[in-house]
Amino acid sequence: MTLIVMGSANCTSRYPRYTCVGPPSHLAPAAIPVDELVTETLIARLERPDAAGLIPDAGDGRDLAGLRRDAASLRELQDEQARLHAHGLIDARQLTAGSEELRTRLQHAEAALASAAATSPLAGIAGQADARRLWDGLDLGCRRALVRELARVTILPARPGRGFDPASVDIRWRS
Repeated sequence: MTLIVMGSANCTSRYPRYTCVGPPSHLAPAAIPVDELVTETLIARLERPDAAGLIPDAGDGRDLAGLRRDAASLRELQDEQARLHAHGLIDARQLTAGSEELRTRLQHAEAALASAAATSPLAGIAGQADARRLWDGLDLGCRRALVRELARVTILPARPGRGFDPASVDIRWRS
């Protein structure tokens, strides 16, 4: 019988463990190493540049992956503008005018992405280089929602007398 992670862990003991969803009740690995493995795997996936493609459309016609690409491109343009100014290729007036325009466009893109975060928990974290910091700032409910949206995690029953075996945790990505 398989066990479903992110269900209710037995939190009455000092060392919480996941248990079978239905009878018979088998003892599963301790919840902490399972959660750590799932977390590390998901963060690694969320930090990949193509993770923005995991975000479903908002349902209102907005192209969220396109908005993320636009925001990243605008940040790159801001950096390029700063380099041009540092090398004396543009003056302070040009830097100020260009920065203001880019800042306004970036604020619009980020506002659209922020409003989309209510539609998908992935909108605020997928494709970000600092996904770990963002993940750490999420509450347990948001983390669970991200896991449910990204993957189905199943644990095979633990073998008696053995420690945690990472190979017993099956993570299947949702398409």
